[in-house]
Amino acid sequence: MGDLFEFNTYKKRFDANKVEILKDGKYPYVVRTSSNNGQRGFINEDEQFLNEGNTISFGQDTATMFYQEKPYFTGDKIKILKSKNERFSKKNAQFFILTMSKAFSSFSWGGSSFNIKILADQKIQLPTQNGKIDFDFMEGFISELETERIVKLESYLKATGLSNYILTEKEKEVLEAFRNGTNLAVGGGQLIDNQLVTQIEWQNFKLGDLFEIYPTKYHRLQNEEIISENGNVPLISNSSIDNGVMGFSNLEANNKGNAISAWVKLV
Repeated sequence: MGDLFEFNTYKKRFDANKVEILKDGKYPYVVRTSSNNGQRGFINEDEQFLNEGNTISFGQDTATMFYQEKPYFTGDKIKILKSKNERFSKKNAQFFILTMSKAFSSFSWGGSSFNIKILADQKIQLPTQNGKIDFDFMEGFISELETERIVKLESYLKATGLSNYILTEKEKEVLEAFRNGTNLAVGGGQLIDNQLVTQIEWQNFKLGDLFEIYPTKYHRLQNEEIISENGNVPLISNSSIDNGVMGFSNLEANNKGNAISAWVKLV
């Protein structure tokens, strides 16, 4: 990867507990979350500390990586991967991220696993033609995937009668209230998804009141001793991709399904 990218440190770390997320914020605030393209929200800060767009944000201790099209601010432990090839763009970035995610899927969670030397030395597989990276193939591949998913979505919307809809003002009001987490009394009730919505209320709950929390049971074996090519029992790791599934095994499952797996670092 060191042949493909420059590994830069953020220009300034913005503490998640101190920044103000704004509805009308101008620039993305990128952290180590694995959702929403790594963006916690939008903020307004000194523009001299913006990181370049057309780069990949890399969570240094979580291996979460996302393409950032526009300039952005970052939280802690984010590396900025700037391509050394002028053809790198939004059109092919997702291909790079797919193969990079696969390369890092077997790494353990922790900052020591993702220092710059290890990142630069990590090998990834890319399509080539005449000894050079085949950007045309990558862009065509991603475009084909996007088209395939759009066709599936359109077919689903048509089959469910949702392909042509207009929200009423009251429905827009309910959705906006849901996004903002505010209460909303709907006069007379509003039918949404065949349910009568009268108001949206929020309340805090302790996780311990909602879930039974257990330490995992595990086989005291190396990963290569557990994983099998024809296995059907998932091996869950602390990876942030592929739903945490590192591979599949033929060994007997020792944790129940219909549960949430969570990696917790105690400090």
